[in-house]
Amino acid sequence: PTYTPLPTSTPSSTITPPPNYKTQWTLGIKNPNGLAYDSTHQIYYIAEGGAVSQILVLNSSGVSQFAQTQYNSVPFTEPYGVAVNNGGTTLFVLDGGIPGAVYAFTSTTTTSWVTAGSVTTGGTVTLSGPEGIAVDSTGVTVFVSDTGNNQIVPFIFSGNSFTPQTPWTSGTQPFSQPSGITVDSTGNVFVADSGNHIIQKYTPGSSWTSYSTNNLSLSSDVFGVGLDTAGNIYACDVANSAVQQLGSNGAFLAAWTGGTGNALFNSPDGIVFTGTDYVV
Repeated sequence: PTYTPLPTSTPSSTITPPPNYKTQWTLGIKNPNGLAYDSTHQIYYIAEGGAVSQILVLNSSGVSQFAQTQYNSVPFTEPYGVAVNNGGTTLFVLDGGIPGAVYAFTSTTTTSWVTAGSVTTGGTVTLSGPEGIAVDSTGVTVFVSDTGNNQIVPFIFSGNSFTPQTPWTSGTQPFSQPSGITVDSTGNVFVADSGNHIIQKYTPGSSWTSYSTNNLSLSSDVFGVGLDTAGNIYACDVANSAVQQLGSNGAFLAAWTGGTGNALFNSPDGIVFTGTDYVV
């Protein structure tokens, strides 16, 4: 692969307040690990870990509809990520517990979820504490941030089976605790490379670019990454309890610290853009 140098940017400790938030959803969720939005059906999926370990389904107003707690008869152990394909026909769930697993479901807009395939740790798959999952626009390639192994594992999803591909261990530099991951409509893959304090971007054709997230007073610890339709990049920065906004060229634009009271960010882990709103 060919490597592109880091863009030049001016670090800043100035935090620009976000726009007034529209609403805060108080759902009693204690360990939200991942977030996905199905634009076709206008529903949200939240991966909740800890003692509950479930996928919570919300409508467009943030009202809880129901929860899924297992794949077939196998309970989730630590759901860490969710990703939905275009059209909302397939939902992928990353269970980062032991054993780690990737699950696929169909018919997820009803309370009767249909299991569509799974892959668990073992054999050629050795996921260790995976924390992020994304699916490309074709719904065929599923990317998993294999955090404990410092790599990204692509899977080809076909029918009801997952086929692991050659892992990615390095972009502009070796991955260090990669966490959140997302894919844009043209196939560019964005990785929140937490240990390196950067966002690593893969462009189809084996070209890599990196964008620094050390733009605030503390070193960043990026757990989540999101995009808007303008190509701006959003880094969920746990260390600074902020969401950093970067331009499409990686230049630091602003940082959000949330609203007031209970709406202040505290270790934000994921972000999605719905077309009109940001949900963190």
